[in-house]
Amino acid sequence: MIKQAGVTLLELVIGLAILGTVMVGISQLIKLMGEDTQLTLAAQQVKVVGEAAQAYIRDNYSAVIANATASTPALIRVSDLIANGNLSTGYSSSNTFNQTMCVLVLEPTTDHLVALVVAEGGTTIDDISLGGIAGYIGAAGGGIYTSAPTIIRGSVGGYSLAIGNFGNANHLGQKCDGSSGAVSLTVGHPVQALWFADGDSTSAFLYRNSIPGRPELNRMNTDIDMNNNDISNVATVQINTIVTNGTACTTNGVVARDATGAVMSCQNLTWQPQGSAYWKDPVSTKAALNTIPCDASTAWQTRIVQTPSVGTGPRAYTCNGSSWMPLAVDDSGNLTVTGTLSLGKALVNDVVTEGSACTPNGLVARDSVGLILSCQSSLWAKASGESGGLKGLLSPKAGKTISCSTSGAISVTYYAYVDATNTPYTRVYSPGNYDSGWVAGFTASGRVTNFNFTAVWDPAAYSKNLTGTYTYTSTTTVCTASFPFS
Repeated sequence: MIKQAGVTLLELVIGLAILGTVMVGISQLIKLMGEDTQLTLAAQQVKVVGEAAQAYIRDNYSAVIANATASTPALIRVSDLIANGNLSTGYSSSNTFNQTMCVLVLEPTTDHLVALVVAEGGTTIDDISLGGIAGYIGAAGGGIYTSAPTIIRGSVGGYSLAIGNFGNANHLGQKCDGSSGAVSLTVGHPVQALWFADGDSTSAFLYRNSIPGRPELNRMNTDIDMNNNDISNVATVQINTIVTNGTACTTNGVVARDATGAVMSCQNLTWQPQGSAYWKDPVSTKAALNTIPCDASTAWQTRIVQTPSVGTGPRAYTCNGSSWMPLAVDDSGNLTVTGTLSLGKALVNDVVTEGSACTPNGLVARDSVGLILSCQSSLWAKASGESGGLKGLLSPKAGKTISCSTSGAISVTYYAYVDATNTPYTRVYSPGNYDSGWVAGFTASGRVTNFNFTAVWDPAAYSKNLTGTYTYTSTTTVCTASFPFS
């Protein structure tokens, strides 16, 4: 018996039929996969625009809320999202069905925004495919279906709202593609709902811009961890935590302030002022400085008095633990040097009158023409020259006596005398009437009948003369006598 090899015609026909069925199935599967990809891409495109729109509304909340009303929607175009940096340059405003996307925003109630990502034009999407896109978008996804052409229905019936005022002319009077007219919301187009109401979406974000009447949108409700990143270009920083200098702190580098507003930092786990602990803020006057405690806790702190009581220019003071001590010139313009003062030239500004009183001895000043005077025996005198009396002072010779007498009915003699120790004495003597005796100093007085008689040395007594006067109804010089100087 001869055996046949190969494939019979029947087998071949059956095989081809099976192969044809498989190819049709594969073709259908490829078609469905392509359609599903198109739906997925369309959903992703709507979601990207939606996320960008949310960021745009947060960044420009005041502008959006100013343009949106309960009946007139504000229009946000894809080009606006690109210009604001919410979408990359060149991002297409059309989805995979060639529908142009944009965002419409209404404010049905005060501070309550209702926003929709919508699409118009292009290819109308059937209800089944539209439901698929809404599902891919998520709970916020939706569309306009043939069964209810005036209603926007959410994914799996999650929400439902009438097209209503969203179909009105918007604030720009443009369609999604920028052409003139109102946006056309028709069957076969996907939608994404963006909800902005106080208390939910807005309160979850920190806004970059000021929102009128909404200060909470620019306010943090918790700490910020910058993850070791910088904060740059700060104008002012207000610190509210108040601490006390010298008290304990837990983290070095933390910054606070004291009750006066001075910045404090945690250093070696102790609150300490910024900068040197010993240089403090200036005060206006010495009186203001005296109100600041100077004790062991503030010892060696230094402050500047801006306006002194005498003279001009700032004066520095340091607390020595009990009182504020001037570092140089004090509030009265005095400078105390306990050692040797070395200088080039000295300009003496204090002008005094020779022979006038002074204190203490040793002071130096000048007269009106610039001659140096010193305080000697409590009088201003020339600080040069010498006689037989006091060295350095042109004065009567020690041991000399001068006198002068009145003439007339009452005889009075006035005496001036310098003893061996250069002490001046004065005397008034009237024979048979009065004798003051020798009075240490430059004057002596006596009364004879109704007249007062007074002996007075010249204001420059040591260098000039003695004057005798009497007083009754007037003062009259009755005699003078000059001292001998040799």
